[in-house]
Amino acid sequence: MNKEQFRQQGIEIRKDFPLFNSADVVYLDNAATSQKPECVIQAERDFYEKSNANPLRGLYALAEKATKEYEDARKTVADFIGAADSSEIIFTRNATEGLNLAAYCLSQIMLKEDDEIVVSIMEHHSNLLPWQQAARRTGAVLKFIECSKDGVITDEAFENAINMQWSDAANTIKSVKDKEKDKKTKGYLYQIQAEYTNKIDPALSQEVLKAGKKLNAAILSPIAGIQYQRTINTIPQAQAISTNLDAEKLGLNELLVYIDGVLSNLCIGSEYEKFEEALKQIGIMIGFVCSRPDKETGGYGPDNLWAIDSSKYLVIECKTESTAQMIKKDYCNQLSGSVNWFKENYVYPNECIPIIIHPSKFVDTIASPDENMRVMTEQELACFRKNIRDFYSTLCQNGNIGDVNKINELLRIYKLRKDDITNMYTVKFERKN
Repeated sequence: MNKEQFRQQGIEIRKDFPLFNSADVVYLDNAATSQKPECVIQAERDFYEKSNANPLRGLYALAEKATKEYEDARKTVADFIGAADSSEIIFTRNATEGLNLAAYCLSQIMLKEDDEIVVSIMEHHSNLLPWQQAARRTGAVLKFIECSKDGVITDEAFENAINMQWSDAANTIKSVKDKEKDKKTKGYLYQIQAEYTNKIDPALSQEVLKAGKKLNAAILSPIAGIQYQRTINTIPQAQAISTNLDAEKLGLNELLVYIDGVLSNLCIGSEYEKFEEALKQIGIMIGFVCSRPDKETGGYGPDNLWAIDSSKYLVIECKTESTAQMIKKDYCNQLSGSVNWFKENYVYPNECIPIIIHPSKFVDTIASPDENMRVMTEQELACFRKNIRDFYSTLCQNGNIGDVNKINELLRIYKLRKDDITNMYTVKFERKN
């Protein structure tokens, strides 16, 4: 089939799908949701209009009719894929559920300790996590096959995994990991590297896994957990901004576009993960050293921790998705817990100011907030966003964005110095009478 014939065939196939006939779209997301051809839509419509009942269990006439149509569909699928019998066809809600079911059933009847499960590093989580769980249940060994930069699985990578050449396999994964730019993907590759490394050096594998956990909190935790590394600020604010800008090497327009992108997620109502990461990035962009202890340690510490100088910190809890009219008792307790965590990990003379980001500055009558708790609502956030945008806009107009003296002057003008953060952009909590 030549290129033109292939194109014509595509045009003919599109005619079977009502959505493509009503909208000029190119649709590539079939792995998540596939479009339905007219015959499928009509079959479902006919069923709901004429045969809708509970199949397989009811004893009344309509249920028996629904059962027959359900089983007839099973036969149709069996014939289409060449199955030996319709009983081999199992309907699931989606591919993810099907993969989970297959992995669970096969592990129950086939896998035993030291058996090998081989998957490629390209697998979607829906075809990876079920096999990881199966390996844990049965004692089987999960092996990963490396792919080339073009997404091709090579014979060499396959042989390395199968023939227990763990060092070669770990090095192959490491070379891919070192080139990866996406933090979550890189953290996942650290986990795979750690699994290979564990075969030859268990202690080193824990260090590898620890490094990956900092990039992707969803991967496995090291056996000994994560030893918390404190967030420390030793660089003057303006100098830190200059150094960060030099490292990023963005053009002036690119920088402003990046700033706007981060600020767009810094709003009450934003999804918490996006907001917390945006808040961390904003803190870094205005010259502080920032981290996300809760994410980085797997559940310990505040959502954001800002080191605004060598001994002063902001402990921040983000409740941007809350719809409550008041700050709940649980939220206050969580912030108090984060303050206690800070005191355990940062000794005197380090001190912190507890801040909660919430739609309201009023606390619930039964809540017991830390007496020093400050609140940042959308009103304060809006002012904060504006001043950050204006600061960077003016800095870019100045031309020399690395000029420390100019940065210091603009930090003063736009009230973004360390003490301005709490004085200008937070308020004291209140109780309603």
